[in-house]
Amino acid sequence: MNETQIQDLLELLETFERKPYESCFTETDDPTLRKCEELFQLDYNLLELDNLNGSLSTRYPSRIFIPDVEHKNGVNSHTTPTLYNSIHSFVTFANTVYGHQNIIYEDANDGSKIRDLITFAKYARCRQRFVVPVMIYKGKYICRSATISVMPETYGRKVFDLAYDCFNGGENNHQASTTPTNLNTSNNSNSNNGPNSNSEQSDESLINNTSPFSYDEVIKSDIQLLNALNVGTIVDLMVEQRKVKYYVTVSSSEKADPENHYADFNLVSLPYPGCEFFAKFRDNNYIAKNLHYNWKQSFNDADLSLPKCGPAYDIDVNWFDYKKWDLVLMTQNYLKAILKYIQEENTGLLIHCISGWDRTPLFVSLVRLSLWADGLIHKSLNAVQMTYLTLAYDWYLFGHQLPDRLKRGEDIMFFCFHVLKYITEDEFSIVEYRKRTKTTSSSGSSSVIILKPTGENGGGGGGGDDDSIKDSDELDYIFNVDQDSNDSFSNVSNCDMSITENFYTSNITSRSPNPKRYVFYFPIYHTK
Repeated sequence: MNETQIQDLLELLETFERKPYESCFTETDDPTLRKCEELFQLDYNLLELDNLNGSLSTRYPSRIFIPDVEHKNGVNSHTTPTLYNSIHSFVTFANTVYGHQNIIYEDANDGSKIRDLITFAKYARCRQRFVVPVMIYKGKYICRSATISVMPETYGRKVFDLAYDCFNGGENNHQASTTPTNLNTSNNSNSNNGPNSNSEQSDESLINNTSPFSYDEVIKSDIQLLNALNVGTIVDLMVEQRKVKYYVTVSSSEKADPENHYADFNLVSLPYPGCEFFAKFRDNNYIAKNLHYNWKQSFNDADLSLPKCGPAYDIDVNWFDYKKWDLVLMTQNYLKAILKYIQEENTGLLIHCISGWDRTPLFVSLVRLSLWADGLIHKSLNAVQMTYLTLAYDWYLFGHQLPDRLKRGEDIMFFCFHVLKYITEDEFSIVEYRKRTKTTSSSGSSSVIILKPTGENGGGGGGGDDDSIKDSDELDYIFNVDQDSNDSFSNVSNCDMSITENFYTSNITSRSPNPKRYVFYFPIYHTK
């Protein structure tokens, strides 16, 4: 593959600033998607889920890459399969490296059945943003999605899909007019697999193969998909029980389900401000410290809720004080909780907000960067590659509305990188024993590149904690990659925070057992 360069990041950000990603309007051989595939394949065998022309979700990548098995000694053991030609996709789930491999489907013909499950389960989620794995750690999937949809949206989107099929001369190949056919797993169940072994039941009881389309059935399909991916914990970032606009309920959530369909999952409610709040971050001169969210607003009816005796209670945090926390402390503590569940639970984890394209990528990106910094995932990637992957895959390809956010000054994507300097301590690492160094490289090669794509909107975010930002009309980026050639046998690498004359730069300490030392200078948006 061609090595990822600063120029690649510039081109990605320029594209992102102009228009958000939509799979239905994207060429088949998209260069950004191809680059992400190459970066994933440096460390993982991939499962590929075809979303060509937005057949599953228009705001998901046209090709969804699911990391499966980590390469051993850097060797790729097989090529990327797709759900059209390989039962391996969405068939071999979780625990593939560190435990029993749970093979659910034995017959190659069942590939169409799991495809039906996904195309059916998508109606259970807002904007059809279904549950999809984006990371794997010790055989456990870390997934993302939108929240639970409400009945009007579910039926409305189904009617729209049927109408679309009629106008296009036939039924969409990826749609199912009834629930998926019976997926019998009773012969392959394992008491040690799945989020709740005592509540496991055969798919025959979950979905009747003759049932018509209904809201209850799509919810059951969503649960079946979660179980198939071995997800046991659901992290909900919504500040509401249900999202209401103009007195109309437009979305629900697992915690507000009146039928308690999701009672067997660990429901972790971590209410976190929506993207609108990050306009205040901009108005506060990009100072996140001492910036507090107004919890007294009437729609804030979701409380912080953690399962009793769960991993989060092992953290030295008074969770009852969450409404007193500023934006930085709230982000720190929520990240600690998520990482703790990832570390200690034997099942996977789902992160979602409402639409799944603002708060969700914020925490997905922070988790990815933190695990990478610990040397636990993406071990082959350097700083520039890692930056490209998380910007492209976690933000751009999964539908973050950057042009709209820039116009409104809702700089949540910038905040993701701004907050990195606050999560560099050992308490944010899930590596039990890690050596750290505060020294910087004194030898080796160094390059500093400033990227300044200009635009009408000017940009949307900035950096600054105690220092104000100088006014500028430009969207500025600066990256510095520092390689210490004398550290070839070191198990320590680090990134240092730095303030230059014209740029405030934010960082994350690289906790990866990598012989290189990297200094990050992440995207900076300056506005007048």
